[in-house]
Amino acid sequence: GVGLAAALQALAAMGYDGVEFAGYHGLDAKTIRSMLADAGLKACGSHVGGWRDIAGDKLKAACEFNLAFGNNILICPGGTEPDNMNWSDPKWDAKCTEHMKFICDFFNKAADEAAKMGCKVGIHNHMWEFQLKDPDGVTFWDRFFSGTDEKVLMQQDVGWTTCAGYDPCAEFAKYPH
Repeated sequence: GVGLAAALQALAAMGYDGVEFAGYHGLDAKTIRSMLADAGLKACGSHVGGWRDIAGDKLKAACEFNLAFGNNILICPGGTEPDNMNWSDPKWDAKCTEHMKFICDFFNKAADEAAKMGCKVGIHNHMWEFQLKDPDGVTFWDRFFSGTDEKVLMQQDVGWTTCAGYDPCAEFAKYPH
């Protein structure tokens, strides 16, 4: 906890106004809120895990926890992957097609439910979303964002997008939400 407080103070000293969390160091929301206030920072998002981490009652719990320290943006980093995927062999098969339909529907519903609680949900990409392509050559990334409502947030990782060989600006232009 002390390390987080010092890190938040250091970020504020560097001129940052906000931070996005990727873990809470075992702290409760009240302590996080206090640390943010002491540093003069605001929360601007939180990596909450994959889609399973916001499934069912977990979404409500994640929203409540995050709202308690001042955050309303819940991001699943690379959190759309199908089970038992061999990432070194990025081929699209019937299982991927089935999963794609499921995951788009899941995030559309999660975005609706999160909005009722005052939160937003979305994904943060890694390379695989651009490497995995369906039989027509369409990436998982394109299938996801063309299959979800605009209320599902896109947190594009510019580094991973570039590493995958795609132009981050072009991808943002396709899906400005």
